[in-house]
Amino acid sequence: MSIEDAARVALRFWEFGDAVKMVAIAGAESGWRNDARGDSLSYFHNQGIYSYDAYDCEGYLSFGLWQIFQGVHYATLRSLTGSDAPCVWRNWLFNPDQNGSVAFMIWTGRKKAGLDPFTPWSVYNNGAYLNYMAQALAAVERALPGVPPTVPPGEVAGCRSALLTLPWLALRGLKTGLSRGGKRGRQYGPIPKEDR
Repeated sequence: MSIEDAARVALRFWEFGDAVKMVAIAGAESGWRNDARGDSLSYFHNQGIYSYDAYDCEGYLSFGLWQIFQGVHYATLRSLTGSDAPCVWRNWLFNPDQNGSVAFMIWTGRKKAGLDPFTPWSVYNNGAYLNYMAQALAAVERALPGVPPTVPPGEVAGCRSALLTLPWLALRGLKTGLSRGGKRGRQYGPIPKEDR
């Protein structure tokens, strides 16, 4: 999978700025590989931690683009896959859209709780994702024209606030009909460079 593929997945769930950060996180977590595996069980055993043994698949606990950690998110994975088998969860998480949906659930849950939504990813906490930000920004910008705005999981189509669609219109070079002061401006059309 390419970085542009990862960017397209991210744009299905997050708005532009958050998508860039999540693509950078995916770069640091998985190298943008949808089949990446990490957090080996032996690492935890060496630390004297055996509580994750029931959640590993072939000696690993984290899978996919955003390295979803099965040792913490097993209940969600059971519910989403209908299975108690960690290797079924792994295979399910290897699908980039499904991995993205779980990452988005984790992110949204933290955001709704008033917490920093990026802290579940260690590469955010240690700053490793910063090494991928320039590549992530370029990939998201390249991916943007081909990705229509979508409704995140759990929201009913047509019930989103119209204001949430305004950034998408602006990113696609269209006027939103609102000027910077919130007053009515020109209707939809290309945004002059001086207004961007």
